[in-house]
Amino acid sequence: MLRIFFVIVISLILTGCANVVPPTGGPKDTIPPTLIKSIPSNEEVKYQGANVELIFDEAIALKNAKEEIIITPSTGKETQFLARKNSVIIRPSKPFESGITYSIAFRQAIVDLNEANPAEDLKLAFSTGEFIDSLKIHGRVQKWPEDVPAEKITVAIYQSDTFNILKSQPGIFTRTDKRGRFSLTNLKPGKYFIYAFEDKNKNLRADSQTELIAFLNDTIKTHHQKDSIKLFATKLDARPLKINSYRNISNYGIIRLNKNIVGYKLTNLTGDKKILSQFAQTQNEILYYPETVVGDSARVKLSVLDSAGFVADSTFYIKQTPQKPIKEIFKLSVIKTRNFEGEPNSSITLNTNLPLVKQLQDSLLVLKDTIPLFKRKFSAQYDSIYRKVEIVTQIQLPDSIKNTDVSVGLPAATFVSIFNDSSTALTIKIPARKQATMARLILESAKNSDKVLIQALNEKGEIIHQEPLRKRILFKNLPPENISLRAIHDTNGNNSWDPGHPTNKRPPEKITYYRNENGDRKIPLRANWELTVSWDPE
Repeated sequence: MLRIFFVIVISLILTGCANVVPPTGGPKDTIPPTLIKSIPSNEEVKYQGANVELIFDEAIALKNAKEEIIITPSTGKETQFLARKNSVIIRPSKPFESGITYSIAFRQAIVDLNEANPAEDLKLAFSTGEFIDSLKIHGRVQKWPEDVPAEKITVAIYQSDTFNILKSQPGIFTRTDKRGRFSLTNLKPGKYFIYAFEDKNKNLRADSQTELIAFLNDTIKTHHQKDSIKLFATKLDARPLKINSYRNISNYGIIRLNKNIVGYKLTNLTGDKKILSQFAQTQNEILYYPETVVGDSARVKLSVLDSAGFVADSTFYIKQTPQKPIKEIFKLSVIKTRNFEGEPNSSITLNTNLPLVKQLQDSLLVLKDTIPLFKRKFSAQYDSIYRKVEIVTQIQLPDSIKNTDVSVGLPAATFVSIFNDSSTALTIKIPARKQATMARLILESAKNSDKVLIQALNEKGEIIHQEPLRKRILFKNLPPENISLRAIHDTNGNNSWDPGHPTNKRPPEKITYYRNENGDRKIPLRANWELTVSWDPE
Protein backbone atom coordinates (compact mmCIF):
# COMPACT_ATOMS: atom_id res chain seq x y z
CA MET A 1 0.00 0.00 0.00
CA LEU A 2 2.81 2.36 0.88
CA ARG A 3 4.43 1.84 -2.53
CA ILE A 4 1.13 2.56 -4.30
CA PHE A 5 0.76 5.75 -2.23
CA PHE A 6 4.23 7.03 -3.34
CA VAL A 7 3.44 6.26 -6.99
CA ILE A 8 0.23 8.30 -6.77
CA VAL A 9 2.01 11.24 -5.09
CA ILE A 10 4.80 11.32 -7.67
CA SER A 11 2.27 11.14 -10.50
CA LEU A 12 0.37 14.08 -9.05
CA ILE A 13 3.61 16.13 -8.72
CA LEU A 14 4.62 15.42 -12.31
CA THR A 15 1.14 16.24 -13.52
CA GLY A 16 1.19 19.52 -11.59
CA CYS A 17 4.59 20.45 -13.02
CA ALA A 18 3.39 19.73 -16.53
CA ASN A 19 0.45 22.10 -16.08
CA VAL A 20 2.77 25.17 -15.66
CA VAL A 21 5.08 24.48 -18.60
CA PRO A 22 4.11 26.63 -21.62
CA PRO A 23 3.61 24.83 -24.90
CA THR A 24 6.72 24.67 -27.10
CA GLY A 25 7.13 24.89 -30.86
CA GLY A 26 4.93 26.75 -33.31
CA PRO A 27 5.84 29.60 -35.67
CA LYS A 28 7.92 32.54 -34.41
CA ASP A 29 6.04 35.80 -33.88
CA THR A 30 7.21 38.17 -36.65
CA ILE A 31 4.22 40.53 -36.65
CA PRO A 32 5.01 44.00 -35.23
CA PRO A 33 2.64 45.70 -32.80
CA THR A 34 -0.22 47.59 -34.42
CA LEU A 35 -1.44 50.99 -33.22
CA ILE A 36 -5.15 50.86 -32.26
CA LYS A 37 -5.64 54.36 -30.93
CA SER A 38 -3.68 57.50 -30.05
CA ILE A 39 -4.50 60.51 -27.89
CA PRO A 40 -4.38 62.89 -29.67
CA SER A 41 -5.28 61.21 -32.96
CA ASN A 42 -3.04 61.72 -35.96
CA GLU A 43 -3.42 65.23 -37.46
CA GLU A 44 -5.78 66.32 -34.68
CA VAL A 45 -6.02 70.09 -34.21
CA LYS A 46 -6.76 72.25 -31.16
CA TYR A 47 -5.29 69.58 -28.86
CA GLN A 48 -5.29 70.76 -25.25
CA GLY A 49 -4.05 67.65 -23.43
CA ALA A 50 -0.91 67.49 -21.30
CA ASN A 51 0.40 64.10 -22.46
CA VAL A 52 0.45 61.82 -25.50
CA GLU A 53 -0.76 58.21 -25.29
CA LEU A 54 -0.59 55.37 -27.83
CA ILE A 55 -2.52 52.08 -27.43
CA PHE A 56 -1.45 48.88 -29.26
CA ASP A 57 -2.95 45.48 -29.95
CA GLU A 58 -0.43 43.64 -27.75
CA ALA A 59 1.97 44.12 -24.84
CA ILE A 60 4.88 46.35 -25.81
CA ALA A 61 8.25 47.58 -24.51
CA LEU A 62 10.43 50.62 -25.16
CA LYS A 63 13.93 50.37 -26.61
CA ASN A 64 16.31 53.36 -26.43
CA ALA A 65 13.33 55.68 -26.29
CA LYS A 66 15.26 58.89 -25.55
CA GLU A 67 17.38 58.37 -28.67
CA GLU A 68 14.83 56.80 -31.00
CA ILE A 69 11.73 58.95 -30.30
CA ILE A 70 12.17 62.39 -31.86
CA ILE A 71 9.70 65.15 -31.03
CA THR A 72 9.81 68.36 -33.04
CA PRO A 73 9.74 71.03 -31.83
CA SER A 74 11.56 69.61 -28.81
CA THR A 75 9.64 69.24 -25.57
CA GLY A 76 12.81 69.21 -23.45
CA LYS A 77 15.52 66.73 -22.51
CA GLU A 78 13.61 65.58 -19.41
CA THR A 79 10.59 64.36 -21.39
CA GLN A 80 9.46 60.97 -20.02
CA PHE A 81 8.63 57.90 -22.10
CA LEU A 82 6.67 55.19 -20.23
CA ALA A 83 5.56 51.70 -21.33
CA ARG A 84 2.51 50.22 -19.51
CA LYS A 85 1.23 46.88 -20.76
CA ASN A 86 -0.03 47.69 -24.27
CA SER A 87 0.33 51.48 -24.13
CA VAL A 88 3.04 54.16 -24.34
CA ILE A 89 2.72 57.47 -22.50
CA ILE A 90 4.79 60.58 -23.31
CA ARG A 91 5.02 63.24 -20.62
CA PRO A 92 6.73 66.39 -21.97
CA SER A 93 9.07 68.19 -19.61
CA LYS A 94 7.54 71.50 -20.71
CA PRO A 95 3.90 72.08 -21.73
CA PHE A 96 2.88 72.01 -25.37
CA GLU A 97 2.86 75.56 -26.73
CA SER A 98 -0.26 77.01 -28.28
CA GLY A 99 -0.56 77.35 -32.05
CA ILE A 100 2.24 74.82 -32.74
CA THR A 101 2.29 71.69 -34.91
CA TYR A 102 4.13 68.83 -33.18
CA SER A 103 5.57 65.85 -35.03
CA ILE A 104 6.68 62.64 -33.30
CA ALA A 105 8.79 59.99 -35.07
CA PHE A 106 9.03 56.77 -33.06
CA ARG A 107 11.54 55.01 -35.32
CA GLN A 108 12.61 51.69 -33.68
CA ALA A 109 11.60 52.63 -30.12
CA ILE A 110 8.37 50.63 -29.69
CA VAL A 111 8.70 46.82 -29.87
CA ASP A 112 6.47 43.90 -28.91
CA LEU A 113 7.21 42.26 -25.58
CA ASN A 114 7.93 38.72 -26.80
CA GLU A 115 10.10 39.00 -29.92
CA ALA A 116 11.06 42.73 -29.94
CA ASN A 117 9.48 43.32 -33.36
CA PRO A 118 9.49 47.12 -33.88
CA ALA A 119 6.38 49.04 -34.86
CA GLU A 120 6.88 50.07 -38.48
CA ASP A 121 6.92 53.65 -39.80
CA LEU A 122 5.09 54.95 -36.75
CA LYS A 123 4.62 58.73 -36.76
CA LEU A 124 2.16 61.09 -35.12
CA ALA A 125 1.41 64.73 -35.88
CA PHE A 126 -0.98 67.03 -34.06
CA SER A 127 -1.51 70.73 -33.53
CA THR A 128 -2.39 72.90 -30.56
CA GLY A 129 -3.64 75.49 -33.06
CA GLU A 130 -6.25 75.73 -35.80
CA PHE A 131 -4.39 73.75 -38.50
CA ILE A 132 -1.57 71.27 -39.16
CA ASP A 133 1.63 72.49 -40.80
CA SER A 134 2.28 70.06 -43.66
CA LEU A 135 5.49 71.06 -45.46
CA LYS A 136 8.64 68.95 -45.28
CA ILE A 137 12.36 68.85 -46.06
CA HIS A 138 14.05 65.58 -46.98
CA GLY A 139 17.47 64.50 -48.15
CA ARG A 140 20.55 62.54 -47.20
CA VAL A 141 23.89 63.02 -45.43
CA GLN A 142 27.19 61.57 -46.68
CA LYS A 143 30.45 61.27 -44.75
CA TRP A 144 33.12 63.30 -46.47
CA PRO A 145 35.59 62.70 -48.06
CA GLU A 146 34.77 58.96 -47.84
CA ASP A 147 31.45 59.52 -49.66
CA VAL A 148 29.54 56.88 -47.67
CA PRO A 149 26.12 57.23 -45.96
CA ALA A 150 26.22 58.90 -42.53
CA GLU A 151 23.99 56.96 -40.12
CA LYS A 152 22.54 58.35 -36.86
CA ILE A 153 23.46 61.94 -37.75
CA THR A 154 21.28 64.68 -36.24
CA VAL A 155 19.84 67.00 -38.91
CA ALA A 156 18.46 70.33 -37.67
CA ILE A 157 17.00 73.56 -39.04
CA TYR A 158 16.78 77.10 -37.71
CA GLN A 159 15.71 80.53 -38.98
CA SER A 160 17.53 83.14 -36.90
CA ASP A 161 20.85 84.56 -38.16
CA THR A 162 22.01 84.79 -34.53
CA PHE A 163 21.68 81.01 -34.04
CA ASN A 164 25.14 79.49 -33.36
CA ILE A 165 25.30 75.86 -34.47
CA LEU A 166 28.36 75.25 -32.27
CA LYS A 167 26.69 76.47 -29.06
CA SER A 168 22.91 76.41 -29.48
CA GLN A 169 20.49 73.48 -29.25
CA PRO A 170 18.01 73.12 -32.13
CA GLY A 171 14.27 72.92 -31.58
CA ILE A 172 13.49 71.12 -34.84
CA PHE A 173 15.63 68.13 -35.72
CA THR A 174 15.64 64.49 -36.82
CA ARG A 175 18.23 61.74 -37.36
CA THR A 176 19.41 59.86 -40.42
CA ASP A 177 18.77 56.19 -41.09
CA LYS A 178 21.27 53.54 -42.23
CA ARG A 179 21.28 54.96 -45.74
CA GLY A 180 21.92 58.50 -44.50
CA ARG A 181 18.37 59.63 -45.34
CA PHE A 182 16.36 62.11 -43.28
CA SER A 183 12.97 63.79 -43.35
CA LEU A 184 11.76 66.85 -41.41
CA THR A 185 7.96 67.02 -41.56
CA ASN A 186 5.06 69.25 -40.52
CA LEU A 187 6.99 72.48 -41.05
CA LYS A 188 5.71 76.00 -41.49
CA PRO A 189 6.36 77.78 -44.81
CA GLY A 190 9.52 79.88 -44.73
CA LYS A 191 13.28 80.02 -45.17
CA TYR A 192 15.47 77.78 -43.05
CA PHE A 193 19.16 77.19 -42.50
CA ILE A 194 20.02 73.49 -42.26
CA TYR A 195 22.94 71.67 -40.65
CA ALA A 196 23.85 68.20 -39.40
CA PHE A 197 26.12 66.91 -36.65
CA GLU A 198 27.11 63.60 -35.10
CA ASP A 199 26.16 64.32 -31.46
CA LYS A 200 28.17 61.48 -29.90
CA ASN A 201 27.88 63.01 -26.44
CA LYS A 202 24.08 63.46 -26.74
CA ASN A 203 24.17 67.17 -25.84
CA LEU A 204 22.31 68.31 -29.00
CA ARG A 205 25.20 70.59 -29.94
CA ALA A 206 27.64 70.44 -32.82
CA ASP A 207 30.78 69.61 -30.83
CA SER A 208 33.06 70.17 -33.79
CA GLN A 209 36.25 69.09 -32.06
CA THR A 210 35.31 65.41 -32.23
CA GLU A 211 32.17 65.10 -34.36
CA LEU A 212 31.13 65.22 -37.99
CA ILE A 213 29.50 68.49 -39.11
CA ALA A 214 27.62 69.37 -42.30
CA PHE A 215 25.87 72.58 -43.33
CA LEU A 216 24.67 74.68 -46.26
CA ASN A 217 25.68 78.30 -46.59
CA ASP A 218 22.33 79.34 -48.12
CA THR A 219 18.78 79.09 -46.81
CA ILE A 220 16.29 76.54 -48.12
CA LYS A 221 12.62 77.31 -48.72
CA THR A 222 9.93 74.87 -47.63
CA HIS A 223 7.10 76.26 -49.75
CA HIS A 224 8.69 75.21 -53.04
CA GLN A 225 11.32 72.69 -52.01
CA LYS A 226 11.24 69.91 -54.60
CA ASP A 227 14.67 68.32 -54.71
CA SER A 228 16.18 66.44 -51.81
CA ILE A 229 18.91 68.16 -49.81
CA LYS A 230 22.45 66.75 -49.92
CA LEU A 231 24.68 67.39 -46.93
CA PHE A 232 28.34 66.42 -46.71
CA ALA A 233 29.57 65.79 -43.17
CA THR A 234 33.24 66.11 -42.29
CA LYS A 235 35.28 66.26 -39.11
CA LEU A 236 36.25 69.85 -38.45
CA ASP A 237 37.74 71.41 -35.35
CA ALA A 238 35.95 74.77 -35.50
CA ARG A 239 37.11 76.03 -32.11
CA PRO A 240 38.76 79.47 -32.24
CA LEU A 241 42.47 79.05 -32.92
CA LYS A 242 44.58 80.00 -29.88
CA ILE A 243 48.27 80.05 -28.96
CA ASN A 244 48.10 78.64 -25.44
CA SER A 245 51.66 79.09 -24.23
CA TYR A 246 55.36 79.27 -25.03
CA ARG A 247 58.26 78.21 -22.85
CA ASN A 248 62.01 78.68 -23.12
CA ILE A 249 63.81 75.48 -22.07
CA SER A 250 67.62 75.60 -22.10
CA ASN A 251 68.76 75.53 -25.75
CA TYR A 252 65.28 75.18 -27.26
CA GLY A 253 61.69 76.14 -26.56
CA ILE A 254 58.15 74.88 -27.13
CA ILE A 255 54.95 76.60 -28.28
CA ARG A 256 51.63 74.91 -27.51
CA LEU A 257 48.38 75.53 -29.40
CA ASN A 258 44.83 74.50 -28.54
CA LYS A 259 44.51 72.32 -31.68
CA ASN A 260 46.40 71.01 -34.68
CA ILE A 261 47.43 73.48 -37.37
CA VAL A 262 48.45 73.06 -40.99
CA GLY A 263 51.15 75.72 -41.15
CA TYR A 264 52.94 78.54 -39.37
CA LYS A 265 55.53 81.28 -39.79
CA LEU A 266 58.01 82.32 -37.09
CA THR A 267 59.63 85.70 -37.81
CA ASN A 268 62.60 87.24 -36.00
CA LEU A 269 61.74 90.90 -35.24
CA THR A 270 65.07 91.61 -33.50
CA GLY A 271 67.40 90.91 -36.43
CA ASP A 272 67.68 89.32 -39.84
CA LYS A 273 68.75 85.90 -38.60
CA LYS A 274 66.20 83.15 -39.15
CA ILE A 275 64.84 81.34 -36.11
CA LEU A 276 64.94 77.60 -36.78
CA SER A 277 61.80 75.72 -35.81
CA GLN A 278 59.77 72.63 -36.61
CA PHE A 279 56.64 70.73 -35.61
CA ALA A 280 57.01 68.43 -32.61
CA GLN A 281 55.54 64.90 -32.71
CA THR A 282 52.07 66.44 -33.11
CA GLN A 283 50.98 69.50 -35.04
CA ASN A 284 49.66 71.38 -32.02
CA GLU A 285 53.21 71.94 -30.76
CA ILE A 286 56.12 73.84 -32.33
CA LEU A 287 59.75 73.49 -31.25
CA TYR A 288 62.04 76.51 -31.72
CA TYR A 289 65.80 76.82 -31.30
CA PRO A 290 67.11 80.29 -30.34
CA GLU A 291 70.77 80.78 -31.24
CA THR A 292 71.21 83.79 -28.96
CA VAL A 293 73.50 83.45 -25.94
CA VAL A 294 72.10 82.97 -22.46
CA GLY A 295 70.41 86.13 -21.24
CA ASP A 296 69.89 87.72 -24.67
CA SER A 297 66.36 87.72 -26.02
CA ALA A 298 64.99 87.79 -29.54
CA ARG A 299 61.57 89.27 -30.20
CA VAL A 300 59.58 87.03 -32.58
CA LYS A 301 56.19 87.01 -34.24
CA LEU A 302 54.28 83.75 -34.68
CA SER A 303 51.45 83.35 -37.21
CA VAL A 304 49.61 80.03 -37.27
CA LEU A 305 47.02 78.67 -39.73
CA ASP A 306 44.43 75.94 -39.12
CA SER A 307 42.60 73.67 -41.59
CA ALA A 308 39.54 75.94 -41.59
CA GLY A 309 41.64 78.85 -42.88
CA PHE A 310 41.77 80.84 -39.63
CA VAL A 311 44.92 82.63 -38.48
CA ALA A 312 46.17 83.54 -35.01
CA ASP A 313 49.15 85.83 -34.26
CA SER A 314 51.29 86.42 -31.20
CA THR A 315 54.47 88.34 -30.42
CA PHE A 316 56.84 87.26 -27.63
CA TYR A 317 60.51 86.91 -26.64
CA ILE A 318 62.62 83.78 -26.92
CA LYS A 319 66.07 83.05 -25.53
CA GLN A 320 68.36 80.35 -24.25
CA THR A 321 68.10 79.79 -20.51
CA PRO A 322 70.87 78.96 -18.02
CA GLN A 323 69.60 75.40 -17.57
CA LYS A 324 71.85 72.52 -18.58
CA PRO A 325 71.61 72.12 -22.38
CA ILE A 326 69.42 69.24 -23.45
CA LYS A 327 71.31 66.95 -25.80
CA GLU A 328 69.24 64.92 -28.27
CA ILE A 329 70.95 62.37 -30.52
CA PHE A 330 70.74 63.41 -34.16
CA LYS A 331 68.84 60.78 -36.19
CA LEU A 332 67.73 60.32 -39.78
CA SER A 333 65.10 57.66 -40.55
CA VAL A 334 63.65 56.45 -43.86
CA ILE A 335 59.97 57.23 -44.55
CA LYS A 336 59.67 55.89 -48.10
CA THR A 337 61.64 55.17 -51.30
CA ARG A 338 60.63 55.31 -54.95
CA ASN A 339 62.34 53.56 -57.88
CA PHE A 340 60.35 52.60 -60.98
CA GLU A 341 61.62 50.88 -64.09
CA GLY A 342 61.88 53.29 -67.01
CA GLU A 343 61.83 56.44 -64.85
CA PRO A 344 65.12 58.37 -64.69
CA ASN A 345 64.83 59.56 -61.09
CA SER A 346 64.69 57.63 -57.84
CA SER A 347 63.82 59.30 -54.55
CA ILE A 348 64.26 58.75 -50.83
CA THR A 349 62.24 60.60 -48.18
CA LEU A 350 63.87 60.91 -44.75
CA ASN A 351 62.68 62.21 -41.39
CA THR A 352 64.97 64.29 -39.19
CA ASN A 353 64.43 64.79 -35.47
CA LEU A 354 66.48 68.03 -35.34
CA PRO A 355 66.64 71.08 -37.62
CA LEU A 356 69.35 70.91 -40.31
CA VAL A 357 71.83 73.76 -40.77
CA LYS A 358 74.33 72.33 -43.30
CA GLN A 359 74.69 69.78 -46.08
CA LEU A 360 78.30 68.59 -46.48
CA GLN A 361 77.90 65.76 -49.02
CA ASP A 362 76.11 65.60 -52.37
CA SER A 363 77.00 62.09 -53.57
CA LEU A 364 75.84 58.64 -52.53
CA LEU A 365 77.13 55.15 -53.25
CA VAL A 366 75.00 52.69 -55.23
CA LEU A 367 75.39 49.05 -54.15
CA LYS A 368 74.19 45.67 -55.45
CA ASP A 369 73.95 43.43 -52.43
CA THR A 370 77.06 44.67 -50.58
CA ILE A 371 79.15 45.31 -53.71
CA PRO A 372 79.78 49.01 -54.52
CA LEU A 373 78.86 49.84 -58.11
CA PHE A 374 79.26 53.59 -58.58
CA LYS A 375 78.62 56.98 -57.03
CA ARG A 376 75.80 59.29 -57.97
CA LYS A 377 75.17 62.96 -57.32
CA PHE A 378 71.93 63.83 -55.58
CA SER A 379 69.87 66.90 -54.77
CA ALA A 380 68.20 67.32 -51.37
CA GLN A 381 65.11 69.37 -50.56
CA TYR A 382 64.52 70.10 -46.88
CA ASP A 383 61.08 70.87 -45.41
CA SER A 384 62.06 72.46 -42.11
CA ILE A 385 58.54 72.65 -40.69
CA TYR A 386 57.54 69.03 -41.36
CA ARG A 387 61.09 67.69 -40.68
CA LYS A 388 61.43 65.91 -44.02
CA VAL A 389 64.32 65.60 -46.44
CA GLU A 390 63.70 64.38 -50.00
CA ILE A 391 66.76 63.08 -51.86
CA VAL A 392 66.49 62.72 -55.65
CA THR A 393 69.11 60.90 -57.73
CA GLN A 394 69.47 58.92 -60.96
CA ILE A 395 70.12 55.17 -60.67
CA GLN A 396 70.76 53.66 -64.12
CA LEU A 397 72.07 50.14 -63.71
CA PRO A 398 74.03 48.20 -66.34
CA ASP A 399 71.94 45.93 -68.55
CA SER A 400 73.37 42.85 -66.82
CA ILE A 401 71.69 43.76 -63.54
CA LYS A 402 69.00 46.09 -64.83
CA ASN A 403 65.77 46.40 -62.86
CA THR A 404 67.00 44.68 -59.71
CA ASP A 405 66.89 45.72 -56.07
CA VAL A 406 69.73 47.99 -55.02
CA SER A 407 70.89 49.87 -51.94
CA VAL A 408 72.40 53.30 -51.59
CA GLY A 409 74.88 54.40 -48.99
CA LEU A 410 74.44 57.89 -47.61
CA PRO A 411 77.86 58.93 -46.28
CA ALA A 412 78.48 60.03 -42.70
CA ALA A 413 78.37 63.81 -42.14
CA THR A 414 76.02 64.37 -45.08
CA PHE A 415 73.91 66.68 -42.88
CA VAL A 416 74.68 68.74 -39.78
CA SER A 417 72.07 69.55 -37.13
CA ILE A 418 71.50 72.77 -35.24
CA PHE A 419 73.54 71.36 -32.33
CA ASN A 420 76.52 70.80 -34.70
CA ASP A 421 76.07 67.02 -34.77
CA SER A 422 76.82 65.19 -38.01
CA SER A 423 74.56 62.48 -39.40
CA THR A 424 75.85 58.92 -39.31
CA ALA A 425 76.29 56.73 -42.39
CA LEU A 426 73.01 55.23 -43.59
CA THR A 427 72.36 52.29 -45.93
CA ILE A 428 68.95 52.39 -47.62
CA LYS A 429 67.34 49.56 -49.60
CA ILE A 430 65.46 50.65 -52.72
CA PRO A 431 63.30 47.85 -54.16
CA ALA A 432 62.97 47.94 -57.94
CA ARG A 433 59.40 48.19 -59.19
CA LYS A 434 59.18 46.60 -62.64
CA GLN A 435 56.66 47.77 -65.22
CA ALA A 436 55.37 44.20 -65.55
CA THR A 437 54.27 44.28 -61.89
CA MET A 438 52.51 47.64 -62.13
CA ALA A 439 49.36 48.94 -63.86
CA ARG A 440 48.50 51.96 -66.00
CA LEU A 441 45.27 53.96 -66.08
CA ILE A 442 44.21 56.53 -68.66
CA LEU A 443 41.52 59.05 -67.70
CA GLU A 444 39.74 60.79 -70.57
CA SER A 445 37.65 63.91 -69.94
CA ALA A 446 35.92 66.60 -71.98
CA LYS A 447 37.81 69.54 -70.52
CA ASN A 448 40.90 70.90 -68.81
CA SER A 449 40.66 72.68 -65.46
CA ASP A 450 43.30 73.87 -63.01
CA LYS A 451 40.56 74.29 -60.38
CA VAL A 452 39.73 70.56 -60.37
CA LEU A 453 42.29 68.20 -58.83
CA ILE A 454 42.17 64.53 -59.84
CA GLN A 455 43.38 62.14 -57.15
CA ALA A 456 44.06 58.41 -57.45
CA LEU A 457 43.61 56.50 -54.17
CA ASN A 458 44.79 53.02 -53.25
CA GLU A 459 42.74 50.42 -51.35
CA LYS A 460 43.71 52.06 -48.02
CA GLY A 461 42.30 55.39 -49.19
CA GLU A 462 45.77 56.96 -49.47
CA ILE A 463 46.46 59.48 -52.24
CA ILE A 464 49.00 57.94 -54.61
CA HIS A 465 48.77 60.47 -57.43
CA GLN A 466 47.33 63.97 -57.91
CA GLU A 467 47.27 66.43 -60.79
CA PRO A 468 44.93 69.01 -62.36
CA LEU A 469 42.12 67.79 -64.61
CA ARG A 470 43.17 67.36 -68.22
CA LYS A 471 41.44 65.89 -71.27
CA ARG A 472 43.86 62.99 -71.01
CA ILE A 473 45.72 61.93 -67.89
CA LEU A 474 48.07 58.94 -67.79
CA PHE A 475 48.54 57.36 -64.35
CA LYS A 476 51.68 55.22 -64.47
CA ASN A 477 53.08 52.76 -61.95
CA LEU A 478 49.81 52.17 -60.12
CA PRO A 479 49.45 49.20 -57.75
CA PRO A 480 47.62 46.18 -59.24
CA GLU A 481 44.60 46.46 -56.96
CA ASN A 482 41.21 48.16 -56.72
CA ILE A 483 41.84 51.90 -56.86
CA SER A 484 39.45 54.85 -56.95
CA LEU A 485 39.43 58.29 -58.54
CA ARG A 486 38.04 61.45 -57.03
CA ALA A 487 37.90 65.10 -58.07
CA ILE A 488 38.56 67.94 -55.63
CA HIS A 489 36.84 71.14 -56.74
CA ASP A 490 39.63 73.43 -55.54
CA THR A 491 37.74 76.73 -55.42
CA ASN A 492 40.50 78.66 -53.61
CA GLY A 493 43.33 77.22 -55.72
CA ASN A 494 45.54 76.00 -52.87
CA ASN A 495 46.00 72.49 -54.35
CA SER A 496 44.30 70.73 -51.45
CA TRP A 497 40.85 70.00 -50.11
CA ASP A 498 39.43 72.48 -47.56
CA PRO A 499 36.76 71.39 -45.05
CA GLY A 500 35.07 74.80 -44.79
CA HIS A 501 33.85 76.45 -41.61
CA PRO A 502 30.33 76.75 -40.14
CA THR A 503 30.83 80.10 -38.40
CA ASN A 504 31.22 82.02 -41.66
CA LYS A 505 29.02 79.53 -43.54
CA ARG A 506 31.83 78.50 -45.87
CA PRO A 507 31.00 74.91 -46.91
CA PRO A 508 33.60 72.22 -47.60
CA GLU A 509 34.96 72.11 -51.10
CA LYS A 510 33.03 69.70 -53.29
CA ILE A 511 34.38 66.20 -53.89
CA THR A 512 33.17 63.95 -56.70
CA TYR A 513 33.99 60.24 -56.99
CA TYR A 514 34.16 58.31 -60.23
CA ARG A 515 31.54 55.55 -60.38
CA ASN A 516 30.91 53.00 -63.10
CA GLU A 517 27.54 52.20 -64.65
CA ASN A 518 26.68 50.00 -61.66
CA GLY A 519 27.43 52.77 -59.17
CA ASP A 520 30.65 51.10 -57.97
CA ARG A 521 33.63 53.39 -57.50
CA LYS A 522 36.24 50.60 -57.45
CA ILE A 523 38.45 50.42 -60.54
CA PRO A 524 40.10 46.97 -60.71
CA LEU A 525 43.67 47.11 -62.04
CA ARG A 526 45.92 44.20 -62.94
CA ALA A 527 49.66 43.91 -63.31
CA ASN A 528 50.99 44.87 -66.75
CA TRP A 529 47.52 46.10 -67.81
CA GLU A 530 46.41 49.46 -69.19
CA LEU A 531 42.81 50.54 -68.60
CA THR A 532 40.97 53.58 -70.01
CA VAL A 533 38.00 55.26 -68.28
CA SER A 534 35.95 58.27 -69.35
CA TRP A 535 34.75 60.72 -66.72
CA ASP A 536 33.65 64.34 -66.56
CA PRO A 537 33.57 65.38 -62.87
CA GLU A 538 30.66 67.67 -62.01
